[in-house]
Amino acid sequence: MRSCCRFGIIEGRKTVRVIEANTRAGGRIFTLDNGMECGAEFVHGKLPITEQLIKESGSSLVPVEGKIYQNNNGNWKEEENFIEGWGELMKCLSGLKHDLSLQEFLQEYFSDEKYTTLRKAVTRFAEGYDLVNMNDASTLALKAEWEKEEDEQYRVKSGYGAIINYLVKQILANKGLIGYGKPVTKIEWNENLTRVFIDEDNFFQSKKILITIPPGIWHKGEKAKGFIHFDPAIPRQIDALKNIGFGAVIKFVLDFSESFWNKETPGAGFIFSNEKIPVWWTCLPTDKNRLTGWFGGLSTLDYDTADEKSLLQLAISSLSGIFKKDEQTIQNLITGYQTVNWNTMPYVYGGYSYTTLHTASARALLRDPVAGSIFFAGEGLYEGPYSGMVEAAFQNGLNVAQSILSK
Repeated sequence: MRSCCRFGIIEGRKTVRVIEANTRAGGRIFTLDNGMECGAEFVHGKLPITEQLIKESGSSLVPVEGKIYQNNNGNWKEEENFIEGWGELMKCLSGLKHDLSLQEFLQEYFSDEKYTTLRKAVTRFAEGYDLVNMNDASTLALKAEWEKEEDEQYRVKSGYGAIINYLVKQILANKGLIGYGKPVTKIEWNENLTRVFIDEDNFFQSKKILITIPPGIWHKGEKAKGFIHFDPAIPRQIDALKNIGFGAVIKFVLDFSESFWNKETPGAGFIFSNEKIPVWWTCLPTDKNRLTGWFGGLSTLDYDTADEKSLLQLAISSLSGIFKKDEQTIQNLITGYQTVNWNTMPYVYGGYSYTTLHTASARALLRDPVAGSIFFAGEGLYEGPYSGMVEAAFQNGLNVAQSILSK
């Protein structure tokens, strides 16, 4: 239950035991020793809690640099606004008063044949960046996100893992306990006590517990690693958790012996294309010969059974199509790589959350603890301007921790 670590930074007034299903801390923050960010990577604007923790961990923020390039069927174009007609779309959204799915919105307001290209571009952007399902994503929630001015983007100089390492040290320094590799299987509860089982014979007791496993587990159901059975059952809360959108994504990080992309895209920060893996970015302002690929949306589910070798080949094929280089040439330039299919990752099963047409009522229900003892928290339950970000997890975790301490 990852976000229990929040207790470790609130005055140390409670004894805390973190029961972590995985063999490492961090969840969807996953920084390798070589600096590859396999999960969260960017800091989107000035985020107070994230910045505070970065400073306390001894790290700092590095502004993301580089130009934006668009490749359309082999034709390169350097541009900031890569969706033609975006201004007209946002003008229409600004007057929208009633909520509906993004698919319904496009059908109702942009069904004319002249908007075919715009509809496809918006769909690709929403599915690929926001990881939404077009049929249930809240248009008003996306409007609120898209209306915000584009904040400057940053990376954590020492990697996001520096924050996790710092929080782990704080928990242990405040006499907290962390148990790794202990997936919870069952929770028995009443108004006075909860028992958290990691198997039939081993359990922990507590008056209050905080559950922060990702919505992807509840979406997947009982076959998911990390699914928890409750006794007595809590069907209303489980149904509410399923009404929090949770998108699909595969991430690719490749190191090369040279920055071969500089010929076609000098000074590139982000590269967009129509290839299977449509989005790539560099490590500017550092001089690493590294490209990171981002493949989001429902179409990624077609690769749930693909092994690492197949995913690497998918990356090579996409880069070959973008830069018109022979696949073997690209293969020979690779010095290291990591592919992470978050859709099949045990104890996660997805990338990050989005707001559906039913998420608001679900969050309202989950704000109330079960019998005053079972609390829910996490990025998916956050309400505010930082939806889908690490900041959302930090802020919601703190809010719920303060609620627990006040009761």
